[in-house]
Amino acid sequence: MNADSSPVSALASTSTTPAALRVEGELTIYRAAALKQHLLGWSHEAPVVELDLAEVTEIDTAGIQLLLALKRKVVAMERELRLVAHSQVVREALRTVGMAAMFGIGVSEAV
Repeated sequence: MNADSSPVSALASTSTTPAALRVEGELTIYRAAALKQHLLGWSHEAPVVELDLAEVTEIDTAGIQLLLALKRKVVAMERELRLVAHSQVVREALRTVGMAAMFGIGVSEAV
C-alpha cells in the first residue's frame, strides 16, 4: 500500500449482503487518526459488517481501541461485526488482552 492510498478499503455490497471493509498495513497509534476517520466514519445499510484484517502487519492498543469503537458503533446501529480474516499479529494481540472471543477468534485457531 502506498502513502497516497486509503488505509481502509470498502468492498462492494448491497443492503442485503454484508458490507466489507479491509484494513492493510499497521493498525497502530501512528495511523490511528486516519484509520479512525475511515472506520468510524464509514456507514452502510448492510445488516452485517465484515472486517478483513488479514493484511494487518502490526497492531497495538490504539488499534485494539479502534476495533472496539467500531464494534460499539456497529452494535449501536443494530448490526453485526464479523472478523472474516485476521493476521497472526491480530490474533495474538487480541488473545493477549483477553478479547479474542469478543471478536470471534477461537482458541482452537492456529497461532
